[in-house]
Amino acid sequence: MVFERKFKRDKKDEVLSSRHLAFSVDFMRLEDGWYVALTPDWFFSYGDDYRRSFYGDKLLSGLKRMEKNRSVYDQFRFLASWLEDVDSQDLFSDQKAPGPTLSFASPLKLSGGRALDEKLWEPLQVDEPDALQERFGTL
Repeated sequence: MVFERKFKRDKKDEVLSSRHLAFSVDFMRLEDGWYVALTPDWFFSYGDDYRRSFYGDKLLSGLKRMEKNRSVYDQFRFLASWLEDVDSQDLFSDQKAPGPTLSFASPLKLSGGRALDEKLWEPLQVDEPDALQERFGTL
């Protein structure tokens, strides 16, 4: 999901909050080429004019705690695919700049690393207090 809008319960036509897929970039020069590193992120807004939410940091930290590596990877793949598609539509055709231009290609695939089973890295499930009492009795 790249955008989600929630409405107020008592006023169904007024926007309570919105969540937007966002990303940051870092440009790096490696050997003779420039590369961009994409970092998926989220932006939280409220109102019809998408003002930055005062609670965005709390919403973001809660969302990040729930996200797994796979969801971040899927967000990255979506962004990379979107940028490739934008590039194929000639992103800078209106500018016709004589200087260097920006172009996006498929993400680099790094080899040599070992694959890790993500399930082994997930936190252990904590039993609810009632389940613990049933299992061990009251202390």
